[in-house]
Amino acid sequence: MATVTTMRDRLSEEIGDYFKGTTSSDGSDGYQLIDTELGKYDDDELIDKYNSSFYIETLSLTASGEENYAVSKSGNTVTMRGLYSGIIPNSTVYSMHRLFSAAQKDRAIERVRKSIFPTIFLEAQSEITIVADQYTYDLSSAAFEDPNGAPRDVLLVDSQDTEETLPLTNWEIVPGQTNKLKFNYLPATGRTVRLIGIKTQILANYDDQDEELLVAFAARSLFNEGVQAAPGDVAGRSGSARDYWTGEVARLIRSNKKIPPAIREQLGYELTSSDQSFLAP
Repeated sequence: MATVTTMRDRLSEEIGDYFKGTTSSDGSDGYQLIDTELGKYDDDELIDKYNSSFYIETLSLTASGEENYAVSKSGNTVTMRGLYSGIIPNSTVYSMHRLFSAAQKDRAIERVRKSIFPTIFLEAQSEITIVADQYTYDLSSAAFEDPNGAPRDVLLVDSQDTEETLPLTNWEIVPGQTNKLKFNYLPATGRTVRLIGIKTQILANYDDQDEELLVAFAARSLFNEGVQAAPGDVAGRSGSARDYWTGEVARLIRSNKKIPPAIREQLGYELTSSDQSFLAP
């Protein structure tokens, strides 16, 4: 089951920015993190070449979920710019982030999860019961996320077998209104009508194919930020990485059979054309 943490780890691995460790001693104060593995890194390189941040993973700590940037390193000990909520004890699991902070990665994942809709979506159902002489029904409770809250399918449920349905075409979304469905020909009073629509998919329901696509989108978004924020040669390297991940997104979209063919072709064209505003973060 995907979570923000597992997706952050997967994104970090894919972009070559994955390091997870466990502290080997208690810090003397809330500024210190100590791990013998960090002794393998050059002191100056870790601080100067990389803008390294350290994110606390252990859930039982007061400082869980907190992130601070390193200001100096001496052997096994890293000193932070900011103060954690408490001393970082021995056996604390942490992750180190050098290209992008954990917070930047999390924001990219959430931003993409929302903007990737309806390329990736959750199918949702709702039902209404036909009322005599009532032609218009409020669909607000269904909370479909297609334009104007429209369902994609409207089905008349068999009165004897609820698994049997008949597609209805005699309906429309009331022009100029949201979540208002109108029947032009009313089914029999008391009959159940099943509405099938879509919503933004939650991470817990992502399959491996969905995760792969989200990671590629998020990587592309992060490196696009790098192009805009970084100077000179760093921006150039970020641009090359962004272009690589743009190609990966296009490839994954074209190979994802869950996405309707017309959308696959449309998105694939937009991703490989010169105008890539579709993917602007």
